[in-house]
Amino acid sequence: LIEPSLKIEEFNIRLKRKHFRKKIIASINFKITENIKASVRLYSSFRKLKKPSAITLANDSDQKLIRLTKYYCKDTGESLKNEQIGRHFILKDEKIKFDTKEINSIKGFLIQEFCLVGFKPKESLKIYHNISSSVLITPDDENITNSTKIIDAMVRELINKKKIAIAKIKIKENDRMRFCALIPQIEEVKEYGNIIPTGFNMVLLPFGDEIKNLESMAPSKIDIPTIDELLVTENLINQMTVEDFDPRSFENPEIQRFYSVIQSLALDEPIQQEFNDFLMPDLNLILDKINVFNQFNELFFKD
Repeated sequence: LIEPSLKIEEFNIRLKRKHFRKKIIASINFKITENIKASVRLYSSFRKLKKPSAITLANDSDQKLIRLTKYYCKDTGESLKNEQIGRHFILKDEKIKFDTKEINSIKGFLIQEFCLVGFKPKESLKIYHNISSSVLITPDDENITNSTKIIDAMVRELINKKKIAIAKIKIKENDRMRFCALIPQIEEVKEYGNIIPTGFNMVLLPFGDEIKNLESMAPSKIDIPTIDELLVTENLINQMTVEDFDPRSFENPEIQRFYSVIQSLALDEPIQQEFNDFLMPDLNLILDKINVFNQFNELFFKD
């Protein structure tokens, strides 16, 4: 017999699978060589949950308001069109004028681009290279046929040779060009039918001037710890180690309060003032381990 708890857990996973639909960030062509291209889709693996932006309504009719901006000439007071408006840059007391097309051409290319640059060993990717949330890349046969075969062959070859791909990408027209590392992953079936698809985990790489040199902050003299210091520190780590930590068990109290207030206003209910904040430290646990902290403080901070 199957335990009812397993059925409930499977039901909750299926419910989330139905509720949280996967939204595509972008659909773009992946240029591998001059003659080989594949179509891929980009998904956001993790994204911070934010409060939705408010919508401005009219008080009398509750109609959604649309904001319109008009520009007027300061001298004549006439309304100006977009083609009549320009910008300038002052250089040696002279106004250098630009139009919209010239400004866009200065900022960068106007088209999407995703092309392969080369390959690197997997060990060359460091933890500090990850400067933003990763993006999942999966093949898309709807735009270009045989994209799945091309990506699958590339993924398997990279895994066999223990390498990663380096590419340059520009997802949107107003984005800037970035280099990225493509970490291959093969299809894997998890519990309750969850499937990790074949594709790449894209990690945006920082530029050279975005990496700070921290050698100046390193201590000039390194002291070797004694045996007593090692034993006390090891005891502190063992006593304060959190078992079976899962970040999904901790909800954002700000988001929870926001939706609770919205629900109370919609149902004309009293607003709940207190909320369970699971991010607060467990003071009772810390007080139980107070002797461990005292030993650590007496040994390292005698003064």
